[in-house]
Amino acid sequence: MRKTSYRDELKNLKIEALGFDGRLKLRAVLRWVHSLGRIIKVKRYSIDNAFKLAILKLKHYVSLWHKKFEENYNLKRQVQD
Repeated sequence: MRKTSYRDELKNLKIEALGFDGRLKLRAVLRWVHSLGRIIKVKRYSIDNAFKLAILKLKHYVSLWHKKFEENYNLKRQVQD
């Protein structure tokens, strides 16, 4: 039987990241960024997966802003091609 390492145990741990609703209170933003950073480090996410996690956790107006930003970015890329 294979012995499970500490890193493997952490990687398999189920952790729920908090959502971010766009409030501009500095302490709330910093708490969210730090908690997300700890999850990303423990789970050993790649940069791409870390970014996807952050986007999935954006809520309300922040999520709408990101969607609009992505649409504009894609339109600019299509015009350039």
